Amino acid sequence: MNFKMFAAVMSVTVAGTAFGGFSKEKFRNPENIHSPAYFWMWNSKLEPEKLNAQLDDMLAHGMRSICIHPFPLDFRPNGVFDSSMSPDYLTEGYFRVFSNVVDHAASLGMNVWLYDEGGWPSGGACGQIAAADREGRFQKRFFGYGNGREPLALRARPYGPGSGNYPSIIEKGTTEEFIRRTHQSYKRYIGHHFGGAIKYTFMDEPAMPQDHYGANLGWTADFEEVFKRKKGYDIRPFAKAILDRKHTFDPEIVRQRIDYFDVMADLFVERFMKPIKDWDNANGLKSSGHLNGEDIPEWASRYGYGALLRSLRAMDVPGVDVIWRQLFPETPNTPGSRLPFPRYASSVAHQQGHMLSMTESFGIYGNSFTPDQMKWLVDYQLVRGINMFVFGYYNVSNAGQWMLLFEPHSGPVAPWWDMEKPYFEYMARTGQILADGRPAVDIAVYFDSRAFWAGGSETESAGAMHYAVADTLDKMNCEYEFVDDDSLAAAEVKDGRLHVGAMSYSTFVLPTSKWMRDDARAKLEEFRSKGGKVLTTDTIAEAKPVCRIGGRCAPWFRAAKRVNGSETLYFIVNETRHQAYVNIDFDEKGDVVRADPESGDFISVNRGKEGFGWQFPGYGSAIFIVGAKADKPATPNYDGDVRELKEGWTVRPLVSHSLGDDDFVISRINAAAVPTAIGDWRTLFGDHFSGKALYSCRFRCEKAEKVMLDLGKVGWTCSVRLNGKELPAKFFGPFCWEIETMAGENVLEVTVANMLANAVSDPVKRAKAAAKYPPNSTYDPRQRVWDRENHESGLMGPVRLR
Repeated sequence: MNFKMFAAVMSVTVAGTAFGGFSKEKFRNPENIHSPAYFWMWNSKLEPEKLNAQLDDMLAHGMRSICIHPFPLDFRPNGVFDSSMSPDYLTEGYFRVFSNVVDHAASLGMNVWLYDEGGWPSGGACGQIAAADREGRFQKRFFGYGNGREPLALRARPYGPGSGNYPSIIEKGTTEEFIRRTHQSYKRYIGHHFGGAIKYTFMDEPAMPQDHYGANLGWTADFEEVFKRKKGYDIRPFAKAILDRKHTFDPEIVRQRIDYFDVMADLFVERFMKPIKDWDNANGLKSSGHLNGEDIPEWASRYGYGALLRSLRAMDVPGVDVIWRQLFPETPNTPGSRLPFPRYASSVAHQQGHMLSMTESFGIYGNSFTPDQMKWLVDYQLVRGINMFVFGYYNVSNAGQWMLLFEPHSGPVAPWWDMEKPYFEYMARTGQILADGRPAVDIAVYFDSRAFWAGGSETESAGAMHYAVADTLDKMNCEYEFVDDDSLAAAEVKDGRLHVGAMSYSTFVLPTSKWMRDDARAKLEEFRSKGGKVLTTDTIAEAKPVCRIGGRCAPWFRAAKRVNGSETLYFIVNETRHQAYVNIDFDEKGDVVRADPESGDFISVNRGKEGFGWQFPGYGSAIFIVGAKADKPATPNYDGDVRELKEGWTVRPLVSHSLGDDDFVISRINAAAVPTAIGDWRTLFGDHFSGKALYSCRFRCEKAEKVMLDLGKVGWTCSVRLNGKELPAKFFGPFCWEIETMAGENVLEVTVANMLANAVSDPVKRAKAAAKYPPNSTYDPRQRVWDRENHESGLMGPVRLR
């Protein structure tokens, strides 16, 4: 299959989804592939008994998916990363352990992602290809000046330590050798799980030779021959000019420059991405993962992924990488970061007739990442089409450098681990129901790869307009997808709509188009001439929102629309930290239900002639379905008298998590409850206490009655018991429950967990740990700053009955 084009047999029905109404059964019991997987960092001795016990722990806490991430000794050693993984990577002993663990995961009904590297980037088998390449066949090749003092020439770069042992994945034969050493080896040991417990491979940041600083151009041994065959002229006479102006715009060589990057992009797909996908598909697997730098498409010439959407089309389940707070909500001190790149993966998936797209998220986000912020990041991607998640990090060991290496920590080392299950269920149910329908996206936005390759001011302006258009459409509550030259040229115009694979659009938005390919421009003109709407930045206001959201905060809401048979789903997200009341209405007539990811119920919504009003908490979301049948009546309003529980509270610490000399120390605390006022527990336990504490309050009621319990502000999550009975678990706010009190005395118990940020920001203990186990020089400057945030902890209230 030519990944520049779409297969002629592509159905207009999204593959794998039967459209007869949204399945309540799937919503209540979602497939394990929608349960988030943690990167399970294999960083110490691999003992099957310990590993299988950790799998049991994950499942008990609601995780039904896992991605084993080998961390071999040879992956960037000498203090960059410290690992003691044994048996060593890709040895017989390693595969025996791997097979044992996958067998156990399969017996638990878990989904296992097959990570294809030892470390990253994918393609080098953790240096084994380089070590065996005696003739230098797979070395990276560059056309350029070498170290800056040598004459212009084609050179092979010798292998070196660390990342220098990564081969050129676009040389002939490299990918086949990579598959032989990794995929084929895994097949010998766990191939019986392919298509079962193991459905997806995970590639991580594969990259072809690119030089960020303009001293060299990525090349191959046969690049000039390939280029002439594809473009019809010799590239060598233009190479010096392209190189000398690599990051500037030069109208004299812009055609050759774009052609150079276009051919390199072809090689990336043809020689790496496609062979991986072909092998996977032939062996019952689907390819997935993400590239490197996809969040900054205007830097395409600096990263090694070629044409971004073209490369993503060469995956069965395209994905993105969300690390280093590339996406983050606004805080009182920062404006946050909102970028459109999750839509790159979901656009490609939908156009190829697939509903699944994935994200690697949370990497290097710090231990101060709150539950509400975690929900924001998940919702931000869900509403933009992502529905499968791989998170960082659950470490086999948190000892040594790993105390401060990859944050946020997860698993038993995190104080809130016992309370996180509702979060995993929220993602699984929401991802499942969004994947259970056909995307009803009506707007396409031009993804101007060629302008991103043009260089200098052309690239900068194309990037600025790309983000401006995306931001404008977001604030208009428009749902949209991206279309590049390849897919536009291959599209079909029919009935006034642009059919791009399985999707069709009535509206096409042009942020920029100066360097659009001739065949793509011709298709766009055909679309316009046959009734299609083509908008520019001057006319973008004509774009139609996905639904009607009214209110002062409406520009900060996002919506996604899915259709299944006669039912239409709207997923609506409040992307601000402020609660907001909005008026909502849909084009479709009929009854409306709210699909509740916490309970799995379909709850009736009181819809009037002009829609309905809805109160969203900060970072809140709601799933509405028009035409579905409700399981429960509308939630009653609790607008009666408000009673605040201010007096009679006690608190006692239960467990502490702290930095020790060589590992985290988790200690149970046997302390008596002491009287307290609602508020920040640091006045009692100190600034650097991470752990859990139990708040208790006794209150009297004249009679039994149904009321709403509202805990107010919690730092940062909690579990609740009323009169000895556990209330439904919640991980993020608002912390409200419909309860029934007893006549007479009632006992309310609230167990609060805060975050590891308090413990790891202890200056004395952190300095001691860093001196003994030097942290990563790239990650630590970010994480140690972020770890000083969000230290307020405890039950802060006000706690009310209403």
